[in-house]
Amino acid sequence: MRVFGIFVFIFLIFLGVYFYFTKWRPIVDKVNDLRKENLYLSKKLAEKWESQESKMFFSKFEISEEKLKVVIPSDEVFVSGTAEISDNGKKVLKDLINTLKKRGFNKIDIEVHTDNTPVGARLKVLYPTNWELGGARASNIVKFFIQNGIPANKLRAISCGDAYPITSNLTPEGRKQNRRIIFYIY
Repeated sequence: MRVFGIFVFIFLIFLGVYFYFTKWRPIVDKVNDLRKENLYLSKKLAEKWESQESKMFFSKFEISEEKLKVVIPSDEVFVSGTAEISDNGKKVLKDLINTLKKRGFNKIDIEVHTDNTPVGARLKVLYPTNWELGGARASNIVKFFIQNGIPANKLRAISCGDAYPITSNLTPEGRKQNRRIIFYIY
């Protein structure tokens, strides 16, 4: 019985080693190769995006292995203090949509940030806090994308309100920087 147990133990070790080198390791190597290829293609995509005329509307691009991050100031897209997309905003968003359609994507997260200035009395009924204002803005962008041919199942609207400032809200310039829309394109 003892010899049988040792035999089984040795057999399981050899089986584990066999499985590791013939099955598991090739899969891990393939995943790593795909990650490298994805990063390379993401950088190429960013270079193409940055070379387009639309760059004048986008304040920032960032690339990671998984996604392209495009930041647009909210003031470029919305009528001040509202969730209404301005005429200029429609042009900016259409430019982004056209680029997305040409370049391709899997999904888009639309993250809206506000400054910490309280919502005005006139709009407080609709948007009690900046969180609701950000949510309405994100929702309106999603609706605009859908109306312009982007499938709804590829979009997510996210409101961050004033919870994640990138700089101080003590100055007008700081508040302007904190009012932003981030598109995470996967």
